Amino acid sequence: MNFLKNLLGGSRSTIKANADALLLAESNGLLTVLIAAVGRGDRAAVNALIAAGINVNETNNKGVTALMVAADKGDVDSLKALIAAGANLNTKDKNEGATALHVAAYKGYLDCVKALVAAGSNINATDNRGFTPLFTASMGGSNAVEAVLRNAGASR
Repeated sequence: MNFLKNLLGGSRSTIKANADALLLAESNGLLTVLIAAVGRGDRAAVNALIAAGINVNETNNKGVTALMVAADKGDVDSLKALIAAGANLNTKDKNEGATALHVAAYKGYLDCVKALVAAGSNINATDNRGFTPLFTASMGGSNAVEAVLRNAGASR
């Protein structure tokens, strides 16, 4: 229960308010418990949920996974934990068709990109616009991420 208290955060009234917000978001299909934990940066909760056997590939109603959220936040520790727990590296969201690698590349999160590439992410996956992670890295302006992707054999 400590991981849930950490996930929801703080005093009894704060926990109640955060729980109500989580339930509303979950009922609208925007969050899963794991996505919420990753979004809050609560690595203890992420690890506890993984240890409890949570489905690390569960998506919200937009097709977003916890791995994508970790990539979006630059949270390499949660990202690595999700990868180790069997997260699908190449799931695409429903809106843009982006993978976690697209997200990390665009945001310029070098350590996340390195971890995703090392784990076997499809470096030439295309989103709904036909953009690859290398192209999104150039849009985001990260020369270091572009270099990592090029060295791994990525193409535009």
